Amino acid sequence: MNWYTKYKLIPDGEGYILEIHLNNESAEFAKEFLSEEGRQALNLEDKIKELVGSKLSDFKINTVKLMVGAIMVATIPFAAIAAATPAAAAQPAAVAAAAQPASTVSGTYQVTASKLNVRSGPSTSYTVIHALWQGNKVTVIGESGNWYQIRLSDGRTGWVSKDYLIPFSEKTGTVTATSLNVRSGPSTSNSIITAISNGTRVTILSESNGWYNVRLPDGRTGWASGQYISTAAGTGTVTATSLNVRTGPSTSNTIITTIPNGTRVTILGDSGNWYNVRLPDGRIGWVSKDYIKPDGAQTNTKQQKIDAVIAAAKAQLGMPYVFGGASPKDGGFDCSGLTQYSFGQAGYIIDRVSSAQATNGISVPKSEIKPGDLVFFSINQNGIVDHVGIYLGNGQMIHSPKPGDTVKTVSINTSYWQQRYVTARRIIY
Repeated sequence: MNWYTKYKLIPDGEGYILEIHLNNESAEFAKEFLSEEGRQALNLEDKIKELVGSKLSDFKINTVKLMVGAIMVATIPFAAIAAATPAAAAQPAAVAAAAQPASTVSGTYQVTASKLNVRSGPSTSYTVIHALWQGNKVTVIGESGNWYQIRLSDGRTGWVSKDYLIPFSEKTGTVTATSLNVRSGPSTSNSIITAISNGTRVTILSESNGWYNVRLPDGRTGWASGQYISTAAGTGTVTATSLNVRTGPSTSNTIITTIPNGTRVTILGDSGNWYNVRLPDGRIGWVSKDYIKPDGAQTNTKQQKIDAVIAAAKAQLGMPYVFGGASPKDGGFDCSGLTQYSFGQAGYIIDRVSSAQATNGISVPKSEIKPGDLVFFSINQNGIVDHVGIYLGNGQMIHSPKPGDTVKTVSINTSYWQQRYVTARRIIY
């Protein structure tokens, strides 16, 4: 079976984007990736280099995009592919044996190696069952020696070397330029996707030669010069009598140390309700946000951001419902497109669809919802979230209802919405 079905070249500045369509419904869990016979398919860098060398040697390739149908599953600078050195390279398969019991550890971790083999047990003598790529995020469920046991997104479990996983912390940055070009790849020769203004907050996904791969407030991704994105860390003060510092963002992770009330820490990033912090002695760990007071006038800043979200949503009143719409440029919004756009204008990045947004932020009891909170509903009354709006206060929400309708405000206290109410989430807290 060939590993791709087709490829095409897309002009990109002085070179080209190579778009490769993978030969399966799922790039991550294709049968060829999972079979022993197809283990060589794990060496995608080699295959891409072979394709370019044999058929496209006369062309300058800037970026490689891997596609599954109409879905882009990866964007990789070709320079990174050409220089890639696999980590934890595959060893000959050993006779299958029962994995050692894993100790309790959990949390979301990120791959740092260009490619990381997943094995059936905690040793290089075990069979390779999968491969992960730099930047992939996985759930760690246990450990044994220098190996983490992980759960893949299809439910399977496997083992990877601890040397190539770090606790995931969503790194953010702020644009310092008056206007910053966002490009399709990490070079000025790549085409400009859009431009973002001074003060825009972005999520930094990865780095390459001084360029950041960023997620914009509207959900799009691209590359921007790191010279014009500030990642300066904030600071905070411990409010608890004694605060545990852990190896990951969960109470199931090992305690590294405890720090007393009044200790000042540097906040490097966050994950859910946890801060990734640097301690005064230089060590790095995770602490609960509940017991860290970030420096600065938080109350005023918080209210200003809530006001900005509501103002952005109200500015779209009367805009038509457009399925898949997430920006005025789309001619309108669907329900979750409106909420994502509005929070994006205040510098907050939330998921794209309502069911995923219902996991963002923190849960809020119905009796305690405040302006700026997201309110979620099940239009089909089956308990599954399929609609979202922004609460405005006084029982009102703003939302984009359905095809043929427009962005409007309604009361959530009517029997219709009361019967369909599911939950509420607070993004700004």
